[in-house]
Amino acid sequence: MFEISLPQEVSKIINILEKKGFEAYVVGGCVRDSVMNILNISSTAPNDWDITTSAKPDEVMEILAKEGIKTIPTGIKHGTITAIIEKQKYEITTYRIEGKYTSHRTPLEVEFVSTLIDDLSRRDFTINAMAYHPHRGIVDIYEGINHLKQQLICAIRDPNERFEEDALRILRALRFSARFGFEINEQTSRAIFKHKELLSFISIERITEELKGILCGEFAFDILDQYHEVILFSLTGDKLNYPYYKDAIKIIPYCPKNPITRIIVLLYFGIVDEAQRIKILQRLRFPKWIEKTILDIMKHLHRSLADEKIWIKQSLSLMGEKNFKIFLEIKNAQMNAKKPISEDEHLKLHGIFEKFQKIIENKEPIHIKDLMLDGNDLQTFGIPKGKKIKEMLHKMLEAVMSEKISNDKKSLEDFVYQNIDKLHV
Repeated sequence: MFEISLPQEVSKIINILEKKGFEAYVVGGCVRDSVMNILNISSTAPNDWDITTSAKPDEVMEILAKEGIKTIPTGIKHGTITAIIEKQKYEITTYRIEGKYTSHRTPLEVEFVSTLIDDLSRRDFTINAMAYHPHRGIVDIYEGINHLKQQLICAIRDPNERFEEDALRILRALRFSARFGFEINEQTSRAIFKHKELLSFISIERITEELKGILCGEFAFDILDQYHEVILFSLTGDKLNYPYYKDAIKIIPYCPKNPITRIIVLLYFGIVDEAQRIKILQRLRFPKWIEKTILDIMKHLHRSLADEKIWIKQSLSLMGEKNFKIFLEIKNAQMNAKKPISEDEHLKLHGIFEKFQKIIENKEPIHIKDLMLDGNDLQTFGIPKGKKIKEMLHKMLEAVMSEKISNDKKSLEDFVYQNIDKLHV
């Protein structure tokens, strides 16, 4: 029997509910991840501990309240409440089955049921349909443990029905495969391709979240390659052919597991037309700051690298530290994806990274705000507010970054005296 070590708070909730005559089990991803640890498939500890119970939501809230446990009715219509113990949240959901779905995503009605078996039957994949009780052990009616051993992702019963009910499960299957490196079994895989266009019914926010998970998976390349039709449809919302996509995904494994970096690679190297890139980016509905970051970095990716210190400082001034770091990471990934790797390119990039780190560590001036003189100081020289102040500040910064002068007040004042007559009208 598999023995899973439960957090004390989870055991407490289960014991409280069972003392009142109800069943309670941990269920889903926490069971899957725990079994994977036991089988030495993964060393990732469960993030969340979800509990399923025969008690109705109002009964759960009443029972826990009497024990001094705070609860929130987070999804009470669907049978879910959240218990909070020591600032940690634990979702507790009543055994349920789901009626017909609308728009290939949302069940029209939820019916509470009395048996765990009925509840497990509504779930998406066999590896997610296991429950565990500290005394009764694992309940595994769909061969979840066997499929974990085989490293297979299988939909429960008929995959066509599962994806027609909720098309987001298509991307969830790909995300699990990209994360764990599991194969998707043949019947489930065929259903994914068959029903991929049902993803048009799913909110773009949910699609974007799943795409981020797929892109950052340890085995992302395999999924991006094998299921490219599904990924492209999710990304673009159309069925057009993108001939450079296959070249772009070769760069992905060499990128940090950062969704911003990997989305940039996919868009910049996979989509040639700039207007199309922007259209896709807007479709994905990232927060505005992320969208701006992506656009700003793509704007500079055509630039060739130079290992001169002044070029690095100018690039930092232009892009900022975070964006320049992502820019270099993408250039590094692009270089490593080439076969064979040029030794000269490798050394150049290594030198740029080293100089970049030293510039940051030494806090060398790269922005106007880093200068020891500011616009107010320049007005004392008789330079009027506006364009001339801005022009002089840029001249000063360029001189400091190129190390023609030092960033101290005396050197900057001398520079202003020498250059004040050269300002444009």
